[in-house]
Amino acid sequence: MSGTPWQPRNTSINAEGDPSWYWPPETVISSRSNTLVKQVRALAQRKARDETATFLTEGILPVWRAVENGARIVTLVVAPDLLRSHGAREMVAEQSERGLPVAALSADLFRTLV
Repeated sequence: MSGTPWQPRNTSINAEGDPSWYWPPETVISSRSNTLVKQVRALAQRKARDETATFLTEGILPVWRAVENGARIVTLVVAPDLLRSHGAREMVAEQSERGLPVAALSADLFRTLV
């Protein structure tokens, strides 16, 4: 992704009165034909990983550990509707503030990648 890093905002209140993570709907990727989605899908193949010298790390804890250990991360790919951990949300927001691209996918599309 290019451009200014997107900043998640905690501005909405859910039915239980708890703040929920707000992600502007117009920034959520839902198309399977999106270039980034195609690139992530391609990483399932060893050839693509070798050619690009990149790989996909899945799961909150492995990604969090990669961030904490200073791994070179190209893009954080998240599904805002599935990211329930407050700590994980804060980590994503912090990385975005530091300039790391964050790509938000719809929950349905995200589930097809993992």
